[in-house]
Amino acid sequence: MIVIATKFSHKIGYGHIFRCLNIIDKFGKNKCLLLINDKNKIENFLKKVNFQVVNFKKNNWEDEIIKKFEIKIWINDRLNTTKSHVTKLKKNSIYSIGIDDDGSGKNIYNLNIAQNINIQKKNRNKGINNKKLLILKEVKKQNIFIRKKIKKIMLTFGGSDTYSITNKILKKLYSTNFNVTAYYGPGYKNKIKNKNSKNINFNINTKNLENEMVKYDLIICGGGITPLNAASQGLPSLIVACEKHEIKTAKYLNILGISNYLGFRKFDKKKFNFEKLNIERMSKNCLRHFQNTSTRNFVNFVKRRYNDHRK
Repeated sequence: MIVIATKFSHKIGYGHIFRCLNIIDKFGKNKCLLLINDKNKIENFLKKVNFQVVNFKKNNWEDEIIKKFEIKIWINDRLNTTKSHVTKLKKNSIYSIGIDDDGSGKNIYNLNIAQNINIQKKNRNKGINNKKLLILKEVKKQNIFIRKKIKKIMLTFGGSDTYSITNKILKKLYSTNFNVTAYYGPGYKNKIKNKNSKNINFNINTKNLENEMVKYDLIICGGGITPLNAASQGLPSLIVACEKHEIKTAKYLNILGISNYLGFRKFDKKKFNFEKLNIERMSKNCLRHFQNTSTRNFVNFVKRRYNDHRK
């Protein structure tokens, strides 16, 4: 049994849960148990997945899980796990893995693998930093190609869009001639402002956002997992960071030449100049730096390290 523990909320967003579903897809759904803090609004995404809702704030919450299942590998995508939690896993001979973990247990995991938050950092302590191990949604090969000119724009700020960035960006896009589609996730709570513009379309609760990216030449999004998924398909991005840790990621992608960083929870109108974007060069840089097979690489890497550990 492989246990994968994560959490989501309107504040945290939904990127962690979708990342974990990508891992489960590659390991095999019958081999995994997903632990989550809630199932409200995401039940459609949990079909055919073994999952259990748990209270991560409860003392010794993991004891029941450890006792009930024969667990070989435990993966935490919860950012800040405690030393006592990781120690307990190791005492029960469970191979422990952290994803972007920066809690007190970060240095005693068997593996702590960087993702979007720490990918721009140099290797520190036991952390593994390798863009080839990013957990990204794999798509069909024909969906991966170089964009050459902006015609259609994708607009999305995750499952919740906590700061209503979508509506702020739409105000700017109403005056353009580009074909724009705004995507709203399951946790979106703000009012969708539809001005009945001919060039603006709306998509609510799409089940597979990454498969939609093939339709577009540019994506405007936050600085989490989304621009990395887009880059692995050759889709350049404009990023508005929604959380402070996303600023570093956005600036890093800016340096790589695959994205333009617009600002933190607001955007610099001077940078919102589509005519100055070299989309073809940005798209080529996307495919130069990111692989669409990286989730498969991640799973194979974990299996290899686990097997080495057992020897």
